[in-house]
Amino acid sequence: MLTNLNIELIYDDDNKKIEVLIIGEIDYSNYEKLRQITRKILDSANNYKEIIFNLKDCKMISSNGFGLFFELQDFLINRKYAAKIKFSNVNNLILQNMKILKMDSEFEILV
Repeated sequence: MLTNLNIELIYDDDNKKIEVLIIGEIDYSNYEKLRQITRKILDSANNYKEIIFNLKDCKMISSNGFGLFFELQDFLINRKYAAKIKFSNVNNLILQNMKILKMDSEFEILV
């Protein structure tokens, strides 16, 4: 069964930020949709300082989704891009999982 996931990109060229609004859940049935969006982001990532994943309306992220964020981070580091990944509006369940995965030491997480 396909879980509902909507993604909206907001480009703020003046402040060199990309905001990624995640609405729904990220799991095995739809994380490929997020992967396609992150590939689109990577095409222009060198022109931005921040990539902010706004999780205000995200209910759950599976291991596939978390893995994708680590892949994105590795790509930016290996290419020596200046862009930093941040997470905003993180709910308690997702925050607990991020801490278990030690994401709080690799990414800026804003609750």
